[in-house]
Amino acid sequence: MEPLSRKNQYISVVILGVCFLLMFTAFNSLQNMISSIYEQMGFGTLGLISVFCIYGTFGVGTFFSAYVIERMSYRKLMFLCSLGYFLFNMTGVYVSECEGHLTGICSEGLVYVVVIIFALLTGVCASFIWVHFWIFRLLKRLMWAKLQHQQPKDNFLDYFGDWWWPHKS
Repeated sequence: MEPLSRKNQYISVVILGVCFLLMFTAFNSLQNMISSIYEQMGFGTLGLISVFCIYGTFGVGTFFSAYVIERMSYRKLMFLCSLGYFLFNMTGVYVSECEGHLTGICSEGLVYVVVIIFALLTGVCASFIWVHFWIFRLLKRLMWAKLQHQQPKDNFLDYFGDWWWPHKS
């Protein structure tokens, strides 16, 4: 496989950045809306518990995600992890459909279990996506150094991109 041209590298990075922007903007907005729906429907702190589960699992999952990323292709992993976000968002639809009748499939205990399970899954998916994103950025930087005929050690601080450029002299 031939390396991408400069123009294609820029295009792929911009597309990836815009996709992350749209995904996380939409997710954070929907997450806040779902939390307020849970509160309005009488589930109290279920929204806060789900957010805690997402970010708690995200924090722990970050330590193990590199192991999984090494064994899966980047495309499959991004697709599967986006499904995790989708399923969590669908729990908001599930709970809103239970309004007025909290028996059977809509019992309060089952609602809590379903929301928490999908929140935990979303946290794992978030850790895979974010670690994957940084690995992807590092690989792009290494490819860039190779295209510029530089040794990685000569270009090491450039791998950190956004945080390094203000300190360059």
